[in-house]
Amino acid sequence: MPAVSVDQWSLASFRWLRVALCGSVIAAWAVGQVIHTAASDQAALEKAGRAVVHAELLEPIAATSTSGGPSFSSSAPFHARWITPGGMARTGRVDAPVDAEAGTTVRIWVDRRSGEITMSPLSREEVLTRTSLVVLLTILGCASIIAGVRFVTLRRTSRRQARTLEGEWRRIAAEWRRRHL
Repeated sequence: MPAVSVDQWSLASFRWLRVALCGSVIAAWAVGQVIHTAASDQAALEKAGRAVVHAELLEPIAATSTSGGPSFSSSAPFHARWITPGGMARTGRVDAPVDAEAGTTVRIWVDRRSGEITMSPLSREEVLTRTSLVVLLTILGCASIIAGVRFVTLRRTSRRQARTLEGEWRRIAAEWRRRHL
């Protein structure tokens, strides 16, 4: 195998590195498109299956702290009553501001069919955050793979060049000894 000069290797390596980096950007863009579409679809489904209703706080639920220390939470559990989107009256536990009193109304998200309390649907910001994180992780993953491949390739090339130089040195040393000793 002919020896590859460092300049030839550097040029070829730089070309492949540029291609790989461009490929990782394209891959990250494609992954971002897929994730954004999926998250947007999920948000739309969640929004369609959930509704905001007003719950009337009935009474606070006694706090049972297991740590024995003060609580620094900004919300407190309450028994509450609300009307489902289907018109049925429901009761259950809701979280409300610590300073809320019985009779106060708070907004809660409920499932449109069952009327059970649920989390709010994904917001636009949450969709963008998910997409951004996945794109960032894709770019970091591609960069790690590129760096690993480059490291292994450089190491193999360096070893091959060292073996080539060592063989050349042995040949020259033997010839020099024969001529001068």
